[in-house]
Amino acid sequence: MIRQQTLVTCGIWSLVWACQAAKHIKDAQMRRRFKPSDNAMIYVLLSLFGFGLCLGSIR
Repeated sequence: MIRQQTLVTCGIWSLVWACQAAKHIKDAQMRRRFKPSDNAMIYVLLSLFGFGLCLGSIR
């Protein structure tokens, strides 16, 4: 589904999805009382440089 939406939106959806994944991870860290880290920019950069598949395995 993510790949289809990425193709339709010319790659913008993968950047939005990377930001959403970072938010979900930060929320999970807060629920487990870990020190929350906001890695949204790292995820977007990874997505821009073609490492979007790595992001899929993180979430």
